Amino acid sequence: SYSCFIDSDSQPIPGTQAARLNNIDIAYLMRYNPLGNGSAAVYRRQVLEGIQFQQSVQGIGQTAYFDEELRMSQDIEVLRRIILKTDWSIEGIPTILTMYRINPNSVSSNFDKKVKIWQQLFSKTYVLNPELLAPYQSISKAYELKYLARRAIRLRHGLAALQLIGQSLQSNWKILLEEPKTVLAIALAAGALCLMPNPLYVRLEAVGMTLKA
Repeated sequence: SYSCFIDSDSQPIPGTQAARLNNIDIAYLMRYNPLGNGSAAVYRRQVLEGIQFQQSVQGIGQTAYFDEELRMSQDIEVLRRIILKTDWSIEGIPTILTMYRINPNSVSSNFDKKVKIWQQLFSKTYVLNPELLAPYQSISKAYELKYLARRAIRLRHGLAALQLIGQSLQSNWKILLEEPKTVLAIALAAGALCLMPNPLYVRLEAVGMTLKA
């Protein structure tokens, strides 16, 4: 389902987190996470049985469905494993059913750590089908960096957003062809955050959201 954003005081933040609702294949999952947040997913028991594996937790072997080694990335790893290892399909609900809290001190806002988490996630997924997934490495990283740049803008970190969107284009410039409006909007917003006083930027953002609505 879709998610709206709230801050640490439970106040609304402009924007929503929306994703494709059907035709979700591995090419899409290497670019996006269709879950508004990890709590939004509902899995059939048969699906989990199809992706279960043995994992050692504190030295004890046990049947697992989510990879405990992937902090903050367990949800998308499960979706990729479903597509790569089963014949089940993934679909979404076209309604805002959850709220996503933006916490400036969370792992999600620690951008360097998040990139390392992405690399760990890619490595875990890659071994499931190296030949299929190898071509997606640079574009997948580009989309992750673009996502982090958008997160930096929501947190009012203009310089970080500018650096991240630049790194995204360096990883794979074709992201500009696939999502020109989004990439340019992020770059402009990041530049505005760096150059404008925060009150002026907030006013312009509010006007932009009104026009978009």
